[in-house]
Amino acid sequence: MVAALPFAFLVESVIDKVLVLVVAALLLWAFVDCAMRRADAFVAVGTLQKTVWLLIVGVAALIMVFKFLRSWDFDFLAWLSSFVAAFYLLEVRRGLREAADGPW
Repeated sequence: MVAALPFAFLVESVIDKVLVLVVAALLLWAFVDCAMRRADAFVAVGTLQKTVWLLIVGVAALIMVFKFLRSWDFDFLAWLSSFVAAFYLLEVRRGLREAADGPW
């Protein structure tokens, strides 16, 4: 039973690294997508300005990259970063696409 604990910690560490890497990749995708969008589209959708979104997504991506590289224990900031990625990609990006292309 004692030998199972180090293995369990190893599995937990690997799962944590994979999840952090996935969220970091999503944030980098969101950052590139945000950088490629027109600034007036953000105003037309009624969300924050493009520079503010670039700052928010960029800082969130840096947090996740640092968490991946250094294994820092910033769990709250990691959760917040994952919510930033989800919100941008699911809400803001969708609104920007609909504003540029139409609903279909």
